[in-house]
Amino acid sequence: MKKFWLFIPLLVVWSCSGKNQFSLTGKINEAEPKSVIYLYEQQVGTSRIVDSAKVKGNGSFHFRLKTSEPRFYTLLLADARPVTLLLAPGEKAQFESNSQSFSTGYTVAGSPGSALVQELSFRHAQVLARIDSMINEYKKLKTIPGKQSEMASLDSAYVQLTTSYHKEIISFILNNYRSMASIMALYLKYDTANYVLQFPRDLQFYKIVSDTLSKYYPHSRHVIALKGDFKRMMDEKESLGLMYLMKNAKQGMPDISLPNEKGDTVHLSSCTGKVILLSFWNTDCKPCLMTNRDYIELYKKYGKSGLVIYQVSIGESRDKWLKNAARSPWISVAEGNPNGSYYMNLYNVRQIPTSFLIDRQGTVIARDLSYTELDKKIASALKK
Repeated sequence: MKKFWLFIPLLVVWSCSGKNQFSLTGKINEAEPKSVIYLYEQQVGTSRIVDSAKVKGNGSFHFRLKTSEPRFYTLLLADARPVTLLLAPGEKAQFESNSQSFSTGYTVAGSPGSALVQELSFRHAQVLARIDSMINEYKKLKTIPGKQSEMASLDSAYVQLTTSYHKEIISFILNNYRSMASIMALYLKYDTANYVLQFPRDLQFYKIVSDTLSKYYPHSRHVIALKGDFKRMMDEKESLGLMYLMKNAKQGMPDISLPNEKGDTVHLSSCTGKVILLSFWNTDCKPCLMTNRDYIELYKKYGKSGLVIYQVSIGESRDKWLKNAARSPWISVAEGNPNGSYYMNLYNVRQIPTSFLIDRQGTVIARDLSYTELDKKIASALKK
């Protein structure tokens, strides 16, 4: 999965306050006399110095800056590796470290975003150190005859580590998707060429973070760049199946006929003449539940104007699905085929959540849009 911009040192979180400024008070133990500490703002693809301060004799320093939203900053002291912070309006952050272990032994308080950045960066450093150790051990074993078994064990350990870490980063994103720290998690790399989130199915997490942060921080340069990056990745991954569906739209969309919560068969074709949001999901999918929150807002806004939501539950027990279906204000049907979903294959759906927007003429006009884009597209389609 090709990735584009996003240079950020290493990590962030969301915080709210009425004051459009933050303060950062710090202490550097064993600092050299007359040391100067620099504060940089991390922008998209670059950084700029925003302030500097002399470290006092007792090691203390202080910054106070205006900001209207959480932003990434970097503390730089002499030749030490920099420390990334996520500072938000109203925060009174406290930072402490030692000049000899500036970036690896610091503590931060009063800034939840910076704490998430620290958690993520420290954990990532641990994983990279473990991988480096494995690589070095593997190189040694290659020079020794008869070590194939040990080399195979290292291969297995590497796969286990990266698989586990992949799940760990996904968990971090889902637990902190309202924080800009989640952007950092999306772009973690093992090396210059390999990302932690590198599979096509990982695009759903870019969508979750992009959609959510666009609501809270629509003017953030990092969020705007993330949206652009996600769009480019989705364009590259454009489904041949969708292209086929759109090319043959005059013949009509493939019909879906499945039972609703009452056991009555509901045909997708019964919605012809209205704007249809066709959604594939299930209740065990956290990203699906988040997307459903957006659908609730859209249905409240456009349901009486001609929007129909036809939602297909995939691969879960009927009892579990019924609990959610009973609460859904839209058409909810289930395909409980234990041998795989016929309709997912028919619509070339490779992951959930996946959605299609279909106009009044039965033509697919969009797939997997962000909340903002979907809102605009529905409004436009309803006018035609």
